[in-house]
Amino acid sequence: MTQRALIAIIETGSGAGGSAYACLPCAREYAKTPLAPEWLPEVIEEAQEAHEAQEGPEDGGGGGVVVRIHP
Repeated sequence: MTQRALIAIIETGSGAGGSAYACLPCAREYAKTPLAPEWLPEVIEEAQEAHEAQEGPEDGGGGGVVVRIHP
């Protein structure tokens, strides 16, 4: 299972906002850009730790990962 990380919280003036996600390798690359939010490295680290904790020795993956977000 490909792990993903929240990379942006999209706020709008009215109506529902949104969010954008990326796989961990792409999130790491995005974190290097000036457009990335300052909380992104911590979210990536938490997603990586959660992924490593859930990897099974036989199947190489677990269920979904819940990552705390830092708006």
